[in-house]
Amino acid sequence: MNTETDKQPRDEASLLNDYALEKRVLADCACGNAPLAEHRAGGITDDCFTFPAFRQLFRRLCELDRNAVVFSPANLYRELGQPLLEALGDFSGVLSMQAETIICRSIPGMMHVDRERLIGLMRKRKMRDAAAALASAIERGAGVQAARRALLELEEAAETRAPTAALPCAETTALAMEGLSAALRAEGMSGVPTGFPTLDMLTGGLQPGHYYVAGARPGVGKTALALNIALAVAERGKRVLFATAEMSPPQLMERLMSIIGKVNMRELRNPAAKPTKRALRDAYKACGHLKKLHIDTLDASGWSVEALADAIRLEHRRAPLALVVVDYLGLLKCDSLPAQASAFDTTTEVTKELCRAAKRTGVPLLALSQLSRSAGKGAPTLTDLRQSGQIEQDADMVLLLDRPETRLPEGEERDKARGLARLDIAKNRHGEAGVAIPMSYTGGHLTFAEA
Repeated sequence: MNTETDKQPRDEASLLNDYALEKRVLADCACGNAPLAEHRAGGITDDCFTFPAFRQLFRRLCELDRNAVVFSPANLYRELGQPLLEALGDFSGVLSMQAETIICRSIPGMMHVDRERLIGLMRKRKMRDAAAALASAIERGAGVQAARRALLELEEAAETRAPTAALPCAETTALAMEGLSAALRAEGMSGVPTGFPTLDMLTGGLQPGHYYVAGARPGVGKTALALNIALAVAERGKRVLFATAEMSPPQLMERLMSIIGKVNMRELRNPAAKPTKRALRDAYKACGHLKKLHIDTLDASGWSVEALADAIRLEHRRAPLALVVVDYLGLLKCDSLPAQASAFDTTTEVTKELCRAAKRTGVPLLALSQLSRSAGKGAPTLTDLRQSGQIEQDADMVLLLDRPETRLPEGEERDKARGLARLDIAKNRHGEAGVAIPMSYTGGHLTFAEA
Protein backbone atom coordinates (compact mmCIF):
# COMPACT_ATOMS: atom_id res chain seq x y z
CA MET A 1 0.00 0.00 0.00
CA ASN A 2 2.41 2.65 -1.23
CA THR A 3 1.16 6.21 -1.38
CA GLU A 4 2.05 8.93 -3.88
CA THR A 5 2.28 11.93 -1.59
CA ASP A 6 3.30 10.77 1.90
CA LYS A 7 7.10 10.94 2.06
CA GLN A 8 7.62 10.33 5.78
CA PRO A 9 7.34 6.83 7.24
CA ARG A 10 4.06 6.20 9.02
CA ASP A 11 2.97 3.36 11.29
CA GLU A 12 0.99 0.47 9.85
CA ALA A 13 -2.16 1.22 11.86
CA SER A 14 -2.33 4.75 10.48
CA LEU A 15 -1.91 3.49 6.92
CA LEU A 16 -4.63 0.90 7.43
CA ASN A 17 -7.01 3.52 8.83
CA ASP A 18 -6.35 5.83 5.86
CA TYR A 19 -6.78 2.91 3.46
CA ALA A 20 -10.13 1.98 5.02
CA LEU A 21 -11.35 5.61 4.99
CA GLU A 22 -10.41 6.15 1.34
CA LYS A 23 -11.95 2.82 0.37
CA ARG A 24 -15.27 3.66 2.08
CA VAL A 25 -15.59 7.02 0.32
CA LEU A 26 -14.51 5.54 -3.02
CA ALA A 27 -16.92 2.64 -2.58
CA ASP A 28 -19.74 5.11 -2.07
CA CYS A 29 -18.69 6.98 -5.23
CA ALA A 30 -18.79 3.71 -7.18
CA CYS A 31 -22.21 2.85 -5.82
CA GLY A 32 -24.02 5.18 -8.24
CA ASN A 33 -23.86 8.35 -10.29
CA ALA A 34 -25.76 10.37 -7.67
CA PRO A 35 -23.39 9.52 -4.77
CA LEU A 36 -20.41 10.42 -6.97
CA ALA A 37 -21.96 13.80 -7.80
CA GLU A 38 -22.68 14.39 -4.10
CA HIS A 39 -19.09 13.73 -3.08
CA ARG A 40 -17.66 15.88 -5.87
CA ALA A 41 -19.95 18.77 -4.85
CA GLY A 42 -18.76 18.26 -1.27
CA GLY A 43 -15.12 18.77 -2.28
CA ILE A 44 -13.79 15.30 -3.09
CA THR A 45 -11.17 15.33 -5.86
CA ASP A 46 -8.54 12.84 -6.98
CA ASP A 47 -6.05 14.70 -4.72
CA CYS A 48 -7.95 13.36 -1.70
CA PHE A 49 -6.76 9.79 -2.41
CA THR A 50 -3.18 8.85 -1.57
CA PHE A 51 -3.29 5.26 -2.82
CA PRO A 52 -2.54 5.15 -6.58
CA ALA A 53 -5.24 2.61 -7.46
CA PHE A 54 -7.89 4.61 -5.60
CA ARG A 55 -6.81 7.85 -7.24
CA GLN A 56 -6.89 6.22 -10.67
CA LEU A 57 -10.27 4.63 -10.00
CA PHE A 58 -11.80 7.96 -8.92
CA ARG A 59 -10.59 9.62 -12.13
CA ARG A 60 -12.05 6.76 -14.16
CA LEU A 61 -15.41 7.00 -12.37
CA CYS A 62 -15.56 10.75 -13.11
CA GLU A 63 -14.78 10.04 -16.75
CA LEU A 64 -17.55 7.41 -16.97
CA ASP A 65 -20.00 9.79 -15.32
CA ARG A 66 -19.17 12.51 -17.86
CA ASN A 67 -19.87 9.96 -20.61
CA ALA A 68 -23.28 9.19 -19.04
CA VAL A 69 -22.39 5.58 -18.15
CA VAL A 70 -24.77 4.17 -15.52
CA PHE A 71 -22.92 2.76 -12.52
CA SER A 72 -23.93 -0.89 -12.26
CA PRO A 73 -21.72 -3.91 -11.39
CA ALA A 74 -21.84 -5.14 -14.99
CA ASN A 75 -20.98 -1.72 -16.45
CA LEU A 76 -18.17 -1.11 -13.97
CA TYR A 77 -16.71 -4.56 -14.65
CA ARG A 78 -16.73 -3.88 -18.37
CA GLU A 79 -15.51 -0.26 -18.22
CA LEU A 80 -12.86 -0.21 -15.49
CA GLY A 81 -10.30 -2.38 -17.25
CA GLN A 82 -8.23 -5.31 -16.04
CA PRO A 83 -5.40 -3.39 -14.26
CA LEU A 84 -7.84 -1.50 -12.02
CA LEU A 85 -9.90 -4.60 -11.35
CA GLU A 86 -6.80 -6.52 -10.32
CA ALA A 87 -5.82 -3.69 -7.95
CA LEU A 88 -9.26 -3.92 -6.35
CA GLY A 89 -9.29 -7.72 -6.15
CA ASP A 90 -10.94 -8.37 -9.52
CA PHE A 91 -14.73 -8.36 -9.76
CA SER A 92 -15.15 -9.47 -6.17
CA GLY A 93 -13.39 -6.24 -5.15
CA VAL A 94 -16.03 -4.15 -6.91
CA LEU A 95 -18.84 -6.15 -5.31
CA SER A 96 -17.29 -5.92 -1.84
CA MET A 97 -16.90 -2.14 -2.22
CA GLN A 98 -20.55 -1.76 -3.15
CA ALA A 99 -21.62 -4.06 -0.30
CA GLU A 100 -19.57 -1.97 2.10
CA THR A 101 -21.16 1.29 1.00
CA ILE A 102 -24.67 -0.10 1.58
CA ILE A 103 -23.72 -0.69 5.22
CA CYS A 104 -22.14 2.80 5.53
CA ARG A 105 -25.19 4.49 4.04
CA SER A 106 -27.38 2.83 6.65
CA ILE A 107 -25.65 4.87 9.37
CA PRO A 108 -26.98 8.48 9.20
CA GLY A 109 -24.30 11.04 8.50
CA MET A 110 -21.44 8.57 8.31
CA MET A 111 -20.53 9.32 4.70
CA HIS A 112 -20.58 13.06 5.41
CA VAL A 113 -18.17 12.57 8.33
CA ASP A 114 -15.91 10.35 6.23
CA ARG A 115 -15.86 12.89 3.43
CA GLU A 116 -14.90 15.73 5.79
CA ARG A 117 -12.16 13.57 7.35
CA LEU A 118 -10.76 12.71 3.94
CA ILE A 119 -10.71 16.39 2.89
CA GLY A 120 -9.06 17.28 6.21
CA LEU A 121 -6.29 14.73 5.61
CA MET A 122 -5.72 16.15 2.14
CA ARG A 123 -5.37 19.66 3.58
CA LYS A 124 -2.84 18.43 6.15
CA ARG A 125 -0.78 16.76 3.41
CA LYS A 126 -0.76 19.97 1.37
CA MET A 127 0.29 21.95 4.42
CA ARG A 128 3.12 19.49 5.17
CA ASP A 129 4.35 19.70 1.56
CA ALA A 130 4.14 23.51 1.52
CA ALA A 131 5.97 23.74 4.87
CA ALA A 132 8.70 21.43 3.56
CA ALA A 133 9.04 23.59 0.43
CA LEU A 134 9.35 26.71 2.60
CA ALA A 135 12.00 25.11 4.81
CA SER A 136 13.89 23.94 1.73
CA ALA A 137 13.80 27.43 0.19
CA ILE A 138 15.21 28.92 3.40
CA GLU A 139 17.93 26.25 3.78
CA ARG A 140 19.24 26.56 0.23
CA GLY A 141 19.32 30.36 0.52
CA ALA A 142 16.74 31.01 -2.16
CA GLY A 143 15.81 34.57 -3.02
CA VAL A 144 13.20 36.55 -1.13
CA GLN A 145 10.64 36.07 -3.92
CA ALA A 146 11.02 32.25 -3.84
CA ALA A 147 10.67 32.12 -0.05
CA ARG A 148 7.72 34.51 -0.20
CA ARG A 149 5.99 32.32 -2.76
CA ALA A 150 6.54 29.22 -0.63
CA LEU A 151 5.08 31.04 2.38
CA LEU A 152 2.01 32.07 0.38
CA GLU A 153 1.51 28.47 -0.76
CA LEU A 154 1.58 27.39 2.88
CA GLU A 155 -0.96 30.05 3.85
CA GLU A 156 -3.15 29.11 0.90
CA ALA A 157 -3.07 25.43 1.90
CA ALA A 158 -4.08 26.36 5.43
CA GLU A 159 -6.96 28.52 4.16
CA THR A 160 -8.27 26.07 1.58
CA ARG A 161 -11.97 25.36 1.88
CA ALA A 162 -13.65 22.53 0.09
CA PRO A 163 -16.34 23.46 -2.43
CA THR A 164 -19.78 23.36 -0.89
CA ALA A 165 -23.08 22.27 -2.27
CA ALA A 166 -25.48 24.80 -3.77
CA LEU A 167 -26.53 27.55 -1.35
CA PRO A 168 -30.23 27.65 -0.41
CA CYS A 169 -32.26 30.47 -1.95
CA ALA A 170 -33.00 31.99 1.48
CA GLU A 171 -29.27 32.29 2.25
CA THR A 172 -28.30 33.88 -1.05
CA THR A 173 -31.27 36.27 -0.85
CA ALA A 174 -30.12 37.38 2.60
CA LEU A 175 -26.62 38.06 1.22
CA ALA A 176 -28.09 40.09 -1.64
CA MET A 177 -30.18 42.15 0.82
CA GLU A 178 -27.08 42.83 2.92
CA GLY A 179 -25.33 44.24 -0.15
CA LEU A 180 -28.39 46.36 -0.99
CA SER A 181 -28.62 47.67 2.58
CA ALA A 182 -24.91 48.60 2.51
CA ALA A 183 -25.45 50.51 -0.74
CA LEU A 184 -28.44 52.38 0.73
CA ARG A 185 -26.50 53.29 3.87
CA ALA A 186 -23.74 54.67 1.63
CA GLU A 187 -26.31 56.62 -0.40
CA GLY A 188 -25.98 54.25 -3.34
CA MET A 189 -22.19 54.02 -3.22
CA SER A 190 -21.49 50.38 -2.38
CA GLY A 191 -17.93 50.54 -3.73
CA VAL A 192 -14.94 52.86 -3.62
CA PRO A 193 -15.61 56.31 -5.21
CA THR A 194 -13.47 57.15 -8.24
CA GLY A 195 -13.82 60.91 -7.97
CA PHE A 196 -15.88 61.05 -11.19
CA PRO A 197 -19.57 61.50 -10.20
CA THR A 198 -21.16 60.10 -13.38
CA LEU A 199 -18.91 57.05 -13.38
CA ASP A 200 -19.70 56.47 -9.70
CA MET A 201 -23.43 56.88 -10.33
CA LEU A 202 -23.35 54.26 -13.12
CA THR A 203 -21.18 51.77 -11.25
CA GLY A 204 -21.74 52.39 -7.54
CA GLY A 205 -17.97 52.89 -7.28
CA LEU A 206 -15.19 50.33 -7.67
CA GLN A 207 -16.59 47.11 -6.24
CA PRO A 208 -14.66 44.73 -3.94
CA GLY A 209 -12.92 41.93 -5.80
CA HIS A 210 -13.80 43.28 -9.25
CA TYR A 211 -11.27 43.45 -12.06
CA TYR A 212 -11.24 46.71 -14.05
CA VAL A 213 -9.29 47.51 -17.20
CA ALA A 214 -8.66 51.05 -18.45
CA GLY A 215 -7.33 51.19 -21.99
CA ALA A 216 -5.93 54.04 -24.04
CA ARG A 217 -3.62 54.57 -26.97
CA PRO A 218 -0.06 55.70 -26.18
CA GLY A 219 0.20 59.27 -24.97
CA VAL A 220 -3.51 59.73 -24.20
CA GLY A 221 -3.10 59.72 -20.40
CA LYS A 222 -4.10 56.34 -18.98
CA THR A 223 -1.54 56.65 -16.14
CA ALA A 224 -2.79 60.17 -15.34
CA LEU A 225 -6.38 58.85 -15.22
CA ALA A 226 -5.35 56.07 -12.85
CA LEU A 227 -3.49 58.54 -10.63
CA ASN A 228 -6.59 60.79 -10.47
CA ILE A 229 -8.66 57.79 -9.34
CA ALA A 230 -5.99 56.63 -6.85
CA LEU A 231 -5.84 60.13 -5.38
CA ALA A 232 -9.64 60.29 -4.98
CA VAL A 233 -9.54 56.98 -3.05
CA ALA A 234 -6.60 58.02 -0.87
CA GLU A 235 -8.22 61.37 -0.03
CA ARG A 236 -10.91 59.38 1.79
CA GLY A 237 -8.30 57.88 4.12
CA LYS A 238 -8.07 54.60 2.18
CA ARG A 239 -4.88 52.75 1.25
CA VAL A 240 -3.90 52.40 -2.41
CA LEU A 241 -1.17 50.22 -3.92
CA PHE A 242 0.14 51.51 -7.25
CA ALA A 243 2.30 48.89 -8.99
CA THR A 244 4.24 50.42 -11.85
CA ALA A 245 6.28 48.54 -14.43
CA GLU A 246 6.64 51.58 -16.68
CA MET A 247 8.07 54.40 -14.56
CA SER A 248 9.84 54.76 -11.22
CA PRO A 249 7.98 55.47 -7.96
CA PRO A 250 9.57 58.96 -7.64
CA GLN A 251 8.24 59.83 -11.09
CA LEU A 252 4.76 58.75 -9.97
CA MET A 253 5.05 60.92 -6.86
CA GLU A 254 5.98 63.92 -9.02
CA ARG A 255 2.87 63.37 -11.12
CA LEU A 256 0.71 63.16 -8.01
CA MET A 257 2.23 66.39 -6.70
CA SER A 258 1.40 67.97 -10.04
CA ILE A 259 -2.26 66.88 -9.73
CA ILE A 260 -2.57 67.97 -6.08
CA GLY A 261 -0.77 71.29 -6.39
CA LYS A 262 -2.05 72.11 -9.89
CA VAL A 263 1.53 72.82 -10.93
CA ASN A 264 3.51 71.81 -13.99
CA MET A 265 6.34 69.69 -12.57
CA ARG A 266 8.18 69.67 -15.90
CA GLU A 267 8.51 73.44 -15.76
CA LEU A 268 9.72 73.28 -12.17
CA ARG A 269 12.49 70.89 -13.21
CA ASN A 270 13.51 73.08 -16.14
CA PRO A 271 15.77 75.96 -15.04
CA ALA A 272 15.06 77.84 -18.27
CA ALA A 273 11.34 77.99 -17.35
CA LYS A 274 12.07 80.25 -14.35
CA PRO A 275 9.23 78.98 -12.09
CA THR A 276 7.49 81.53 -9.91
CA LYS A 277 7.65 81.53 -6.14
CA ARG A 278 3.96 80.69 -6.06
CA ALA A 279 4.53 77.57 -8.20
CA LEU A 280 7.34 76.47 -5.89
CA ARG A 281 5.17 77.08 -2.82
CA ASP A 282 2.29 75.08 -4.34
CA ALA A 283 4.66 72.22 -5.14
CA TYR A 284 5.96 72.09 -1.54
CA LYS A 285 2.39 72.24 -0.18
CA ALA A 286 1.43 69.36 -2.50
CA CYS A 287 4.43 67.38 -1.26
CA GLY A 288 3.37 67.88 2.37
CA HIS A 289 -0.20 66.85 1.60
CA LEU A 290 0.96 63.79 -0.34
CA LYS A 291 3.02 62.56 2.63
CA LYS A 292 -0.20 62.28 4.66
CA LEU A 293 -1.90 60.02 2.11
CA HIS A 294 -1.61 56.25 1.87
CA ILE A 295 -0.56 55.76 -1.74
CA ASP A 296 2.14 53.09 -1.65
CA THR A 297 4.12 52.43 -4.82
CA LEU A 298 5.64 49.18 -6.00
CA ASP A 299 8.38 49.12 -8.64
CA ALA A 300 7.31 46.06 -10.64
CA SER A 301 9.61 46.55 -13.64
CA GLY A 302 10.82 43.15 -14.82
CA TRP A 303 8.45 41.30 -12.48
CA SER A 304 6.34 38.29 -13.31
CA VAL A 305 2.60 38.49 -12.76
CA GLU A 306 2.86 35.66 -10.20
CA ALA A 307 5.33 37.66 -8.10
CA LEU A 308 3.10 40.72 -8.36
CA ALA A 309 0.01 38.75 -7.30
CA ASP A 310 1.94 37.44 -4.27
CA ALA A 311 3.06 40.96 -3.37
CA ILE A 312 -0.52 42.25 -3.59
CA ARG A 313 -1.73 39.55 -1.21
CA LEU A 314 1.12 40.21 1.24
CA GLU A 315 0.50 43.98 1.19
CA HIS A 316 -3.22 43.44 1.78
CA ARG A 317 -2.41 41.23 4.78
CA ARG A 318 0.00 43.83 6.13
CA ALA A 319 -2.61 46.60 5.95
CA PRO A 320 -5.97 46.43 4.13
CA LEU A 321 -5.99 47.86 0.62
CA ALA A 322 -8.92 49.75 -0.92
CA LEU A 323 -7.56 49.78 -4.48
CA VAL A 324 -4.75 48.22 -6.50
CA VAL A 325 -3.54 49.82 -9.75
CA VAL A 326 -1.28 47.95 -12.20
CA ASP A 327 0.50 50.02 -14.85
CA TYR A 328 0.48 48.24 -17.23
CA LEU A 329 -0.50 44.76 -18.50
CA GLY A 330 1.86 44.55 -21.45
CA LEU A 331 5.01 44.94 -19.33
CA LEU A 332 4.47 41.94 -17.05
CA LYS A 333 6.02 38.51 -17.61
CA CYS A 334 4.58 35.10 -16.75
CA ASP A 335 6.65 32.43 -14.95
CA SER A 336 4.27 29.62 -15.92
CA LEU A 337 5.01 30.08 -19.65
CA PRO A 338 8.20 29.31 -21.58
CA ALA A 339 10.46 32.21 -22.48
CA GLN A 340 9.51 31.92 -26.16
CA ALA A 341 5.76 32.20 -25.47
CA SER A 342 3.86 34.60 -27.71
CA ALA A 343 2.66 38.02 -26.55
CA PHE A 344 -0.91 36.75 -26.95
CA ASP A 345 -0.35 33.80 -24.57
CA THR A 346 1.54 35.96 -22.07
CA THR A 347 -1.16 38.64 -21.96
CA THR A 348 -3.82 35.93 -21.57
CA GLU A 349 -2.10 34.44 -18.50
CA VAL A 350 -1.29 37.86 -17.03
CA THR A 351 -4.90 39.05 -17.15
CA LYS A 352 -6.16 35.73 -15.72
CA GLU A 353 -3.74 35.96 -12.78
CA LEU A 354 -4.65 39.59 -12.02
CA CYS A 355 -8.34 38.70 -12.14
CA ARG A 356 -7.70 35.90 -9.63
CA ALA A 357 -5.70 38.26 -7.40
CA ALA A 358 -8.64 40.68 -7.25
CA LYS A 359 -11.08 37.93 -6.31
CA ARG A 360 -8.78 36.32 -3.71
CA THR A 361 -8.07 39.58 -1.89
CA GLY A 362 -11.53 41.10 -2.34
CA VAL A 363 -9.87 44.36 -3.45
CA PRO A 364 -10.83 46.20 -6.67
CA LEU A 365 -7.95 46.00 -9.13
CA LEU A 366 -7.53 48.51 -11.95
CA ALA A 367 -5.16 47.33 -14.68
CA LEU A 368 -4.05 49.66 -17.45
CA SER A 369 -3.77 48.38 -21.01
CA GLN A 370 -2.18 49.77 -24.13
CA LEU A 371 -4.48 50.06 -27.14
CA SER A 372 -3.39 49.65 -30.73
CA ARG A 373 -1.89 52.88 -32.00
CA SER A 374 -3.17 52.59 -35.56
CA ALA A 375 -6.63 51.03 -35.27
CA GLY A 376 -8.40 53.63 -37.38
CA LYS A 377 -8.83 57.34 -36.78
CA GLY A 378 -11.97 57.12 -34.67
CA ALA A 379 -12.55 56.59 -30.97
CA PRO A 380 -11.11 53.34 -29.56
CA THR A 381 -13.22 50.17 -29.28
CA LEU A 382 -12.89 46.87 -27.45
CA THR A 383 -11.24 45.29 -30.49
CA ASP A 384 -8.32 47.70 -30.02
CA LEU A 385 -7.22 45.97 -26.78
CA ARG A 386 -3.76 44.68 -27.56
CA GLN A 387 -2.73 41.02 -27.89
CA SER A 388 -5.60 39.17 -26.21
CA GLY A 389 -9.38 38.94 -26.18
CA GLN A 390 -8.95 37.42 -22.70
CA ILE A 391 -8.64 40.97 -21.30
CA GLU A 392 -12.19 41.76 -22.35
CA GLN A 393 -13.43 38.36 -21.18
CA ASP A 394 -11.94 38.54 -17.66
CA ALA A 395 -12.69 42.19 -16.90
CA ASP A 396 -15.81 43.12 -14.97
CA MET A 397 -15.56 46.54 -16.61
CA VAL A 398 -13.53 47.98 -19.48
CA LEU A 399 -13.03 51.76 -19.65
CA LEU A 400 -11.66 53.28 -22.85
CA LEU A 401 -10.08 56.72 -22.64
CA ASP A 402 -9.92 58.95 -25.72
CA ARG A 403 -8.52 62.44 -26.37
CA PRO A 404 -9.36 63.49 -29.95
CA GLU A 405 -6.48 65.99 -30.10
CA THR A 406 -3.96 63.10 -29.91
CA ARG A 407 -5.24 61.55 -33.15
CA LEU A 408 -5.93 64.73 -35.16
CA PRO A 409 -3.36 66.47 -37.37
CA GLU A 410 -2.16 69.96 -36.54
CA GLY A 411 -4.74 72.55 -37.50
CA GLU A 412 -8.02 74.16 -36.55
CA GLU A 413 -9.80 70.91 -35.70
CA ARG A 414 -7.07 69.90 -33.29
CA ASP A 415 -7.14 73.32 -31.65
CA LYS A 416 -10.90 72.96 -31.08
CA ALA A 417 -10.41 69.51 -29.56
CA ARG A 418 -7.62 70.59 -27.22
CA GLY A 419 -8.39 69.69 -23.62
CA LEU A 420 -11.41 67.52 -24.53
CA ALA A 421 -11.55 63.88 -23.49
CA ARG A 422 -14.06 61.06 -23.29
CA LEU A 423 -14.32 58.01 -21.05
CA ASP A 424 -16.34 55.18 -22.58
CA ILE A 425 -17.78 52.35 -20.49
CA ALA A 426 -17.21 49.77 -23.22
CA LYS A 427 -18.06 46.77 -21.05
CA ASN A 428 -19.94 46.57 -17.76
CA ARG A 429 -20.77 43.08 -16.55
CA HIS A 430 -22.91 44.37 -13.71
CA GLY A 431 -24.62 47.39 -15.21
CA GLU A 432 -25.10 49.68 -18.17
CA ALA A 433 -22.48 49.69 -20.94
CA GLY A 434 -22.03 51.82 -24.04
CA VAL A 435 -22.10 55.07 -22.06
CA ALA A 436 -19.69 57.88 -22.95
CA ILE A 437 -18.74 60.34 -20.19
CA PRO A 438 -17.46 63.74 -21.47
CA MET A 439 -14.23 64.74 -19.72
CA SER A 440 -11.77 67.61 -19.71
CA TYR A 441 -8.01 67.23 -19.44
CA THR A 442 -5.48 69.78 -18.25
CA GLY A 443 -2.15 68.49 -19.51
CA GLY A 444 0.03 70.88 -17.48
CA HIS A 445 -1.01 69.28 -14.20
CA LEU A 446 -2.34 65.93 -15.50
CA THR A 447 -5.88 66.44 -14.23
CA PHE A 448 -9.00 64.77 -15.61
CA ALA A 449 -12.44 66.07 -14.65
CA GLU A 450 -15.97 65.51 -15.86
CA ALA A 451 -16.91 68.21 -18.37
